[in-house]
Amino acid sequence: MKTKYITYILITAILAVLFEACSSSAPESSSEEETPKGENELISITKEQFSSSGYQLGTLTKQVFETTITANGSVDVPPKFQASVSAYFGGYVKQIDLLVGEKVQKGQVLFTLENPEFLEVQKDFLETAGELNYLKEDLARQGSLAESNVSSQKKLTKAQSDFQMTNAKHAALKKKLEMMHIDVKMLSAENLQSSIAILAPIGGFITEINATPGTFLSPSDIAMKIINTEHLHLELKVFEQDAAKVAEGQLIHFREQNDKAYREAKVHLVNKTLDTESRTLNVHGHIDRASSKGLSVGSYIEAQIVTGSDSLLALPTAAVVELEGRYFVLKALDNQTEFERLEVKLVQAQSDFTAIEMPSGISASSQFLTVGTYDLIID
Repeated sequence: MKTKYITYILITAILAVLFEACSSSAPESSSEEETPKGENELISITKEQFSSSGYQLGTLTKQVFETTITANGSVDVPPKFQASVSAYFGGYVKQIDLLVGEKVQKGQVLFTLENPEFLEVQKDFLETAGELNYLKEDLARQGSLAESNVSSQKKLTKAQSDFQMTNAKHAALKKKLEMMHIDVKMLSAENLQSSIAILAPIGGFITEINATPGTFLSPSDIAMKIINTEHLHLELKVFEQDAAKVAEGQLIHFREQNDKAYREAKVHLVNKTLDTESRTLNVHGHIDRASSKGLSVGSYIEAQIVTGSDSLLALPTAAVVELEGRYFVLKALDNQTEFERLEVKLVQAQSDFTAIEMPSGISASSQFLTVGTYDLIID
């Protein structure tokens, strides 16, 4: 009995040793076997997945990347294409039918003014015209008499002086009536007019109206403003640290604040003096005609002035994926259903293409996934 008990203990001890040895040599749990994804991880898909999901391949291509500086400003027009309309003569607004936003032509009637004093100017002109004719005849008569020694030289001199003074007065009144847009050739005592028309000095759009029927306008009052938008330009401000990089002829990409698409202009003039308060330099840009459509004078502008460019190897922007500050691409293997994930260095990015620096040993003819890269990398 004692022998059987000892045998049982020995067998139990042997089994315990064997169990411990097996446990220590067993593989670690599956969670410890997994390793994080590396840069050169292979990602596989089927040919059916490739075609049905719209994946596309492409190679590195040379693309032009621009070096730009940031500027901001507004849309404006040259001074000669802006007009503040006022009357040379005071008067009451008789008629005004235009509205802000309406287009007017140069020489078009904007409004009319009425004032009894306009009648006085016309009366004075007609009176001086009659007097001038008399003095002209008298001067000729005095000249003849002086030659015949019938009249004294003093009377001739007096006739010349009276004629010259009246002639100057007549010329001044004529000019005044022309400024009132009254045709002096058609003027007579029977057609005197108490109202005058104020004409548009330029063609364009009315942007401001400060007059209403019945109000009195003095010569210094601005009745309305007109802007011609056929010659829009940019007035930009460049920060002091970038001022030396700007030169005439450089390309400008610009957009209004709420636009997504950029328009184009060129640097036309660069101010030679910095604004001492804002420490900025004014830059005048000419807008490409096709880019001026729909722009509003005074609107805020965001701009990029192109100061240089480089030709770099690049992939479409969708082919490069950023993960936690690192950049990855998928290089296609020969069967085009397996892709090697490679980490690359970002060189420069723009809207459509991203310039990258590849790891050594990658052929220039290698193909990369250009559509669907993000979906495969994050799966």
